[in-house]
Amino acid sequence: KQSPTAAPNVVVREVERMRREHKWSAARITFELEQVGIQISRRTVSRILTDLQLNRRRFIDPTGESNREARKIVARCPGHMVHLDVKKVGRIPDGGGWRAHGKDSPEARAVARTKTRGTRAGYVYLHSAIDGYSRLAYTEALPNEQAATAVAFLARARAWFAAHGITHIERIVTD
Repeated sequence: KQSPTAAPNVVVREVERMRREHKWSAARITFELEQVGIQISRRTVSRILTDLQLNRRRFIDPTGESNREARKIVARCPGHMVHLDVKKVGRIPDGGGWRAHGKDSPEARAVARTKTRGTRAGYVYLHSAIDGYSRLAYTEALPNEQAATAVAFLARARAWFAAHGITHIERIVTD
């Protein structure tokens, strides 16, 4: 296909070379090209990398393995780093779901009847706080993952950690 505003082939080859040799991001490639006088937007570089199927770092390595080194986060003392996470978990009806009994079993039909009454199984959210040094963990099953719920959970987690000897939390790590 023809495109009058397409990036010149010289630029496309240079983007590919930089990506393969240095494994740089689109932003870094854009910056490096600007240093040698080639003006191109980061979005255009991203589009070129996608067209070349080099938009993911794992696509660069011929083995398909990640070429990033996992860095370990090390806490120096209790309370130095507390990791927070929320996991969404589906509720299983009392007595088990249809997988345990089969789709056309009396138990599965009983669960289906409760759905028509407006009481759906839904989800529960497991809020967890783990001290990175001692691996002491606190978890609660809560109805949602809204900000107010998370803040209230953190307050209860801090009190729980304090009762277990971790009185000061220096840093909170979350994704």
